[in-house]
Amino acid sequence: MMNKVSLGVAALLGTLSVAVFVEPASAQNTRMQQGTSRMASSGSRMQGNLTMAGKRFINKAAIGGMFEVRSSQLALKKSRRQDIRQFAQMMVNAHTQVNGQLKQIARTKGVTVPANLDRSHQRMYNQLARLNGAAFDNAYLKAQHMAHVAAVDVFSNGSVAPRDSDLKSFAGKVLPDIREHLTMVQNLRDGNGMGRMTGAGSSAAPTATADSGPTP
Repeated sequence: MMNKVSLGVAALLGTLSVAVFVEPASAQNTRMQQGTSRMASSGSRMQGNLTMAGKRFINKAAIGGMFEVRSSQLALKKSRRQDIRQFAQMMVNAHTQVNGQLKQIARTKGVTVPANLDRSHQRMYNQLARLNGAAFDNAYLKAQHMAHVAAVDVFSNGSVAPRDSDLKSFAGKVLPDIREHLTMVQNLRDGNGMGRMTGAGSSAAPTATADSGPTP
């Protein structure tokens, strides 16, 4: 009789043990699923913040920088004015560097920068490509002036608007050089020469040739 009771008690304890160990495992799985959902939701919100502010900045800055490089490569092939060629080479060097930095930052955020110009910038490029001589020089300087006015606006907003600290820091560092570029192109349009660039970006920029970079 005692053996039967002992066996019964042992069986009951075994059942309780299984129940005790199974229940926490089930609850743990539920908590893990809930935690994963919260992390996904949090990641979505972070990406959403970048999409609302940072991604817009990345897109505008990338397209503007791409146009400045490509139109300046065109100037190196078409213009015969030494001052314009000097400015164009500086734009290729400086903006190739900036575009590369922006692409690297965008990659860490899971964002792909545009590979081609948008419709309005492509139209401006095509118009420049059809011109030669003085007509090209004047149109190129006008296009560069417009592009740098727009870039100052984009990078001014980029240094304060995005919630991403990497983008804000990047925009804040690049903005002074873009303002100097704007002053230079304005001086060229006024016939006063382009002056001298004092920003750090000019000395840090790698040398690029007229044929470097993508071709539309």
